[in-house]
Amino acid sequence: MPRTFFLLFLFWNLVSSAAALRLTATIYPLYDLARELAPEEDIRLLLPPGADPHHFEPRWEALRTLRESDLVLAVGYETWLPRSLSPEKKLLLAEGPFKNPHLWLDLARLRNFIERLSARLSLLCPARKGEIESRKRKLLARMARLEALKKELSLCRSRTVLVLGHAALEELLKGTSLKVVSLAGPHPESEVLPGDLSRALTLARRKRLPAVFLLDPAFQRYVPLFRKEGIRVLKINPGLPVWPEDRGLSFLDLLQKDLLTLKNGLCLS
Repeated sequence: MPRTFFLLFLFWNLVSSAAALRLTATIYPLYDLARELAPEEDIRLLLPPGADPHHFEPRWEALRTLRESDLVLAVGYETWLPRSLSPEKKLLLAEGPFKNPHLWLDLARLRNFIERLSARLSLLCPARKGEIESRKRKLLARMARLEALKKELSLCRSRTVLVLGHAALEELLKGTSLKVVSLAGPHPESEVLPGDLSRALTLARRKRLPAVFLLDPAFQRYVPLFRKEGIRVLKINPGLPVWPEDRGLSFLDLLQKDLLTLKNGLCLS
């Protein structure tokens, strides 16, 4: 009987220690991928799903959460990450400097990150290695479907993606024959000059674009100008649920919806 209690105690300790793993992700895409791979763990998100990650300044509580984490998942441009974090305690999507900060939209980079994250989780949670590997294979299968859908866009009649918003979609559409023209710069608050808006309208008329894509809520004020020209305006996300109706979607579901929206606007119009 004492031996039985000892074994149960040992088993309970092993399970408890495995379940105590604390992960913190700086943005929603990385948080959601971690949740897909290891839903049993304590996974925290530093920025709310709809928050702007470009100019985040963490408070003391957020910095404490980072320091107490077993593993921190970050994009790579977060200059505010504590310098005391060792390489073993963080996993970056990429290392800078970056021309375009929207690296979570690069499908090839995401595939690599999923591979590296699953390997790191398997080291931290050896008892769950089999489950993590199984979930990784499912995620990579979903990534393959997204990549196939992305390739289909190069076959569309319209090859110009005019974005009412900041320059985020270049990363998503990297490697296609599509040309992305964004109304603003790399950040949502980038200023739109009157000349830029005029050139965008001229481009839409000259190319006879069947649709343009609304990326940022703040740019809704430009929608009537394009609808007046008979052009459809379709909502799209920067890999983050910026529209209320998309708040319940997973990260990969958001990417799939974006690619299907692009196909709808470019191929089916």
